[in-house]
Amino acid sequence: MYPIFDLRLVKRKMAGIGHVALNTSFAYQNLYMSNCLVKSGFRDYKFKNQLTTTIPGRIFNKLITRTQFLDLYTGNSSLYHSFETFSPKTKLPIIITAHDFAFLYNENFHKQKIDSQFMKNIQESLNKASAVIAISKTTKNDLLKNFNIEKNKIHVVYNGCTIQDSPIERDTNFDYVGPYILFIGTIEPRKNLLRILKAYKNLRQRKLIREKLIIAGQFGWSVSDEEKKEIENFFLRDDIFYVGYVDQNLKRNLLKRASMLVYISLYEGFGLPVLEALSYGKATLVSNSSALGEIYSKISETCNPKSVSDISTGILKVLNSNEIKKNNFLESERIKFSKEFSWKKTAIEVRKVHQLILS
Repeated sequence: MYPIFDLRLVKRKMAGIGHVALNTSFAYQNLYMSNCLVKSGFRDYKFKNQLTTTIPGRIFNKLITRTQFLDLYTGNSSLYHSFETFSPKTKLPIIITAHDFAFLYNENFHKQKIDSQFMKNIQESLNKASAVIAISKTTKNDLLKNFNIEKNKIHVVYNGCTIQDSPIERDTNFDYVGPYILFIGTIEPRKNLLRILKAYKNLRQRKLIREKLIIAGQFGWSVSDEEKKEIENFFLRDDIFYVGYVDQNLKRNLLKRASMLVYISLYEGFGLPVLEALSYGKATLVSNSSALGEIYSKISETCNPKSVSDISTGILKVLNSNEIKKNNFLESERIKFSKEFSWKKTAIEVRKVHQLILS
């Protein structure tokens, strides 16, 4: 059995979906045989049985949705696995990994216009897929609630966490020393950064905390000029550090030294940075909704993501719980929890879905 993973989303600077595609395919290839479709000129990662396209992404997508052009690249593949909610024309069975449907709750959470045609395209892709892998029960429930899809067609397979074993190897130094709160994520409306900044400012003005705040992530497509200006005004404070996009090595360094991670998104399909922080034993404050509440509520402090005061209270509660004796126990519990998730386990579960479709 030779699946072909479409890894055209994997690039040097990528968001969560790219990391899921990268780590799932790496773990899969360590256990089983597969092909991988990548963009030409891509040198950051080396996959086994790498198939390369030189055609720009948008043109390639048009070709493979309108014709069976994809089959020129599939070689001896037995099925096609996409990490987007996207189904091309192909003679192969199609597997889709669905990550989140944030746009169903707010159209500003997606860069494309959300209209009837957009929803129709997703429905057609789901219809063509032989199976859909949902990265959480939250994602599965959104599929069942908003689309016409059979329940037994959806398989929940959680993401993994092996940030210490990332295939990226570069030396990166970060010279800030001192206690700090960490935010990691693309700066876009659903990540809720503005409320986090306001909650932090509130605590500092009241002199309730001494920790700095480090913001790691690049600005996304949907931040308005007004909102960007407001966020950047916070970055002018001497207790807030904006470091922009971070690679895996710098992310490791930031996580290792952080007092806590704040990840209070308005919606998430999984929330990889939380699991990565937990793998280092770090305290985390997450939203009490979507997949963050589903997956992390037993191991993380939770708060109402729409309440600045609740976020402030949550931050203070986490920092006050970081007493040495208590925190040593909690660190071991967090690390233990994170070990329940691995990309190897993800790959094994993905393989089961592949086998089910080809049986």
